[in-house]
Amino acid sequence: MIIGFLFMGNDSMRYRTKEVSRITGIPVDTLRYFEKTGVISPKIDKKNNYRYYSAWDINFLFEYLNYRKLEYSSKDLVQYIHHASLQEQIDMMARQCVFFQKKHEHYQMLYEQSINHLEAIRTIENKLNKIEFKSMPEYKYILYRQNYYFYNAKTVSQEFRTWLECLGLTENVVIIPKEIIDKQRENMYFWGLMLRKDQYEKHGMKDGENTRTIESTLCIKTLVEAYEEGTFNYHLLDHAMAFIKDHNFKLSGDPFGILLTRSHDEKGIHRYIDFYLPISYS
Repeated sequence: MIIGFLFMGNDSMRYRTKEVSRITGIPVDTLRYFEKTGVISPKIDKKNNYRYYSAWDINFLFEYLNYRKLEYSSKDLVQYIHHASLQEQIDMMARQCVFFQKKHEHYQMLYEQSINHLEAIRTIENKLNKIEFKSMPEYKYILYRQNYYFYNAKTVSQEFRTWLECLGLTENVVIIPKEIIDKQRENMYFWGLMLRKDQYEKHGMKDGENTRTIESTLCIKTLVEAYEEGTFNYHLLDHAMAFIKDHNFKLSGDPFGILLTRSHDEKGIHRYIDFYLPISYS
């Protein structure tokens, strides 16, 4: 059984702005903005300056709200609803499909990144200072800091701005030069942003002057813990270096670490960093 309300009367009923607001859920101020931008053109009674909307007008508003959920711009929707031919609408929808395909791929990568990150922080307590072998894929990275000195404090390159657009997928990476560990020299390290090569390519990234590569290689992986500011240094890797020496390997490249998380408790700050030490046989 169909239950409804059937109005038999004037099919050109007019509705005031407040009534349209109640019907559509659109605030009155927004309806006035829509009028200014051409989304809708209510009839204006010159005697009292009231706006009146027909059912036809309200249908346009519902169409507009529907397409806005598909992330069309307001400007594009005015064209789509009020002026576009069928072919123009097909072309506009095709462009929107490409937009959503790219967005889907981006969110799929964010999902995978989040799942991997969740697994990593769930197992922190079990993996702290333990050693495992890990075959690492190729990475791309850009540096923004040496110890406490930021390279971009005065000017930011377009290359680095491109990297900033990938935040959410990037890893915070710290790199310790191999010679610092080999020669037990002063504490020197570099911080940067890093992406797996496949993610880098999916984003259409191109190597710039400051883009560097970590080649795919076999590594010793270990999770280390640093604390408050100033507690990070290469001696956090002493146990990993001892393992390398005891098992007749040698360090073959710059160790690099991925910051997993920074947690807090009554003892202070705990920084957990997954370190990868490239190795080869002695």
